[in-house]
Amino acid sequence: MKFCQQTIVVTTPTPTPLPTTAVPTGHPICTHTGYVRDPHDCAVFYQCIANEMSGWTMYTYRCSGGTVFDEISLSCTWPSLVTGCEAYTDPGVEARH
Repeated sequence: MKFCQQTIVVTTPTPTPLPTTAVPTGHPICTHTGYVRDPHDCAVFYQCIANEMSGWTMYTYRCSGGTVFDEISLSCTWPSLVTGCEAYTDPGVEARH
């Protein structure tokens, strides 16, 4: 008896890193170490790292392909799966249609 093996690979769009920024203490986005979604754009998120100057090093990323950042799974996924981002539309995706 022969068995056929099938492998299914699911890929998620990789976020695009944007320039790094050093920000002072008390910054409205970086209030703790970790990842934070931008309050005005669901596709943008930041990695905040406390630095030795009592401030933050902030790395900015953008999810691609019409996806948004989910702060629970720490990944880019479809807007319908992220509370508060259900109505998000990526202007870059719509402009290509």
